[in-house]
Amino acid sequence: MASITCKECGHTTTARTLPIAEYGIRRHSCERTRALADAAARAAARRTSSGVRRDCQHKIAHHEHGTRTAYVLDRCRCRPCRDAQAADAAVRARSEAYGRPTTTYVDAEPVRAHLRMLLAHGMGLKTISKQSGISNATFGRMLYGDRRSGRGAQQRTMPHVATAVLAVQATRDTLADGAKVDGTGTTRRLQSLACLGYSTEVLAARLGLAQRSKFGDLVFGRRGVTAGTERKVRVLYNELWCTPAPSENRWQEAAVTRTRNAAAARGWLPPMAWDDDAIDDPEASPSVTVLPTAGRALGGRPARYHHVAEDAEDLLRAGENWETVQSRLGLSANALEKNLSRAGRSDLVTALKNAQDLRGGPRQAHSRRAS
Repeated sequence: MASITCKECGHTTTARTLPIAEYGIRRHSCERTRALADAAARAAARRTSSGVRRDCQHKIAHHEHGTRTAYVLDRCRCRPCRDAQAADAAVRARSEAYGRPTTTYVDAEPVRAHLRMLLAHGMGLKTISKQSGISNATFGRMLYGDRRSGRGAQQRTMPHVATAVLAVQATRDTLADGAKVDGTGTTRRLQSLACLGYSTEVLAARLGLAQRSKFGDLVFGRRGVTAGTERKVRVLYNELWCTPAPSENRWQEAAVTRTRNAAAARGWLPPMAWDDDAIDDPEASPSVTVLPTAGRALGGRPARYHHVAEDAEDLLRAGENWETVQSRLGLSANALEKNLSRAGRSDLVTALKNAQDLRGGPRQAHSRRAS
């Protein structure tokens, strides 16, 4: 083997024979050799030198030196952080050369659009953070950027962040208590409970709301509804929709009857008029076409005069007449006629009076039955 060294730049050529080595010396460039040497020296200096060391100043996170995170977020240029950045860059370059993914991050734009949709539906960042398990600060950087460092909104995010945020949906059960929602279903539920005899005082007490003008506006649909109130009304409705209001004494019975009559007079619909999937839809129509008359326990227990009408009809079929029905039911003629009229059974009044005229009074009717 033959070796020849250039006296000007120090370049050495080694070959199998001397002529080949001399040819290599003639072909080399002293300028290029010096440039390569200078670059190698600078690289060696960088490998041994250390830049400005900056410790983590974040309030919650604690970034350690020797990581790419400290190099990027804290802008630390100490030797360990620079080595970590260089190693990560080498991995990305190698992955790119082989056509492999260069990062595990995903596009943040779909996540950002989903966040804005949730905000538009009344969910706050704190509520979204609680349901997704992602910090509120992460949402802030994704939507508005980092004002302290001057960075804009994030263009990429971690996969688990995207998965957690996209899983949050704006439903009535997930909205914040103070978020405004459509009050159609709330108004219909309260009116249906009024058809069962529950007064505004009773409903307001069960819901823990002020009874006066604000709750009245809620029943009549004249004010907006918050998600918290809507959930309370829905729970109460599911509890009472098939249970008529209690009337344990005459005062309660009078209040229940008064509430039912007022609901019927206003044309409010009982619970059975609404399907579960239609009661919250402003465009939906009730599932009934014929409603009970005023005074009847809509969707619940019939009023007293309906019992009177049923008893009077049974007695008519048994052969009784106008006077005997009064005696059997313990009612005066005026009270019996009023009860039957309120029940919408004026036909029974006519039939009972005709039966008495045809049979010649109660004694004859009894004598014929006895014979």
